[in-house]
Amino acid sequence: SGASLSFTSITVHNAILVFDAGSIVTASNVLSSSGAATLSIATMNAAGFTVVSGTGTILGSMLNLTAQGAVVIAGTTLVPSVSSVAFAPGQGLTVNRDGTVLMSTTSRINILGNVNLQPGALLTHSANSTARSFIVDISATGNFDVQAGSTIGVDGLGYAGGSTGYGPGGGQSVGTGGGGGHGGYGGYGSDGTSLGGAVNDSLIYPLDLGSGGGAGAGATGGSGGGAVILTVQGALALNGLISGNGVVGTGGGQGAGGGAGGTINLTAGTL
Repeated sequence: SGASLSFTSITVHNAILVFDAGSIVTASNVLSSSGAATLSIATMNAAGFTVVSGTGTILGSMLNLTAQGAVVIAGTTLVPSVSSVAFAPGQGLTVNRDGTVLMSTTSRINILGNVNLQPGALLTHSANSTARSFIVDISATGNFDVQAGSTIGVDGLGYAGGSTGYGPGGGQSVGTGGGGGHGGYGGYGSDGTSLGGAVNDSLIYPLDLGSGGGAGAGATGGSGGGAVILTVQGALALNGLISGNGVVGTGGGQGAGGGAGGTINLTAGTL
């Protein structure tokens, strides 16, 4: 705990390696995790920071990452999951094919430089339930390139459905379920008795998740869409997919209301 450690590289394979809170870990080039492996870091300082191909997880339970070189995520999951994150690589962030960045925080991630999502890359956040606990909120000082075949996807990751859907626009349930509301009212239930959820959030600058739908006969209401907020000082090139749809109800019954769409909030120097 509280240790300062310096390595040329760190590799974890089929194991769990945890650095306690307060530790400072320095690696000159490579940090990798593969197999059934988890690497948990408190503070990471790296001249060049590369996560190599694998199926492991880099878990930043108290992530404070500063790198002078580029940060590359390749075939691995990077999970920032704290209330305050300083994520400032000098040459930006690249997520390669099959790389995933899974946000588990509502804090804004500040990136100095460009962001590149290459074909097959995924940027997403964890699933919410009854409260707004997880979003994608990234600010980049350079350009943000969402390449063809890459995805920023938060479908069904907003407020959960229930007997009455969760969230400020949750759909009601009276026999059948009403749809969740967000930028507009949710639809009535199929029998016309269950009200859809109320309008909520800002039409000009939305920040919230989509609300969940109400339950039907033996079916749970669908979850709303999640939230993606991007602030890009340079150019935002969108050739891939950004999606925050609500989803249909689940279960063996019928009549459940669908979840409302979430937030896709884009601010850029040029689009």
